[in-house]
Amino acid sequence: MWQRETYPEAELLAQIAKKIETPCASIWIAHTGVLEEVAGLSPLLDSREISRSLSFARSARRKQFLLGRILLKLAIADLLEFPPQQIDISERGVLVPRIPSRYHLPGLCLSHSGERVACTVSRDTVLGLDIETRDDTRDISGISRLAFHAEERTYVETRTGRDRISAFYAVWTRKEALYKLAFSQGGEKQARISWEQNSLNAETSYDCFHLENCRENWSIAVCALPGEKSLPV
Repeated sequence: MWQRETYPEAELLAQIAKKIETPCASIWIAHTGVLEEVAGLSPLLDSREISRSLSFARSARRKQFLLGRILLKLAIADLLEFPPQQIDISERGVLVPRIPSRYHLPGLCLSHSGERVACTVSRDTVLGLDIETRDDTRDISGISRLAFHAEERTYVETRTGRDRISAFYAVWTRKEALYKLAFSQGGEKQARISWEQNSLNAETSYDCFHLENCRENWSIAVCALPGEKSLPV
């Protein structure tokens, strides 16, 4: 068993990320600025990950990718008490990375928006996660008409000011998290069905939890299969 005090990397997760406990799972959120501010992160990246990061034209996207891989390895290491450098991650293009079955982690999801990256892992259940940077200038009414069910639009449009923005992101992040969860179970077809059928008031086969931080300007949702919630780390 990995002895935490033997590995200085065990302290890195708490340094770079905020841990949030939800009824569904634990979530780790980090800012891309830690890549320059915190020493000892680059050794966690292997040559394949560094090579892939160079394929991103935008610096912001490159930072999201690198921080996502670092955050994922540290979160798995924290959960399993296993050295992060020994965690093997297989890239799958735009899909969530694949973790070897020997780790026994059915729940694994990453999300990024702007300068923030979020990660959740679970021994117990499949998970879906979405984080969004709140943007007061977005066309909330237009997006709601295109993407939301009638009751979801009503939930948003009957509110004003900051409450309206919060309502919009609560609905949006939940739908995105459910989409990712459904995709992990049945691919794109199942994910599209989930997006179309799981409206705000519809009975759903998933449990979801939403949280926002107006000061830091983000909104996040995590979804899990009911009755199989991840135990807190």
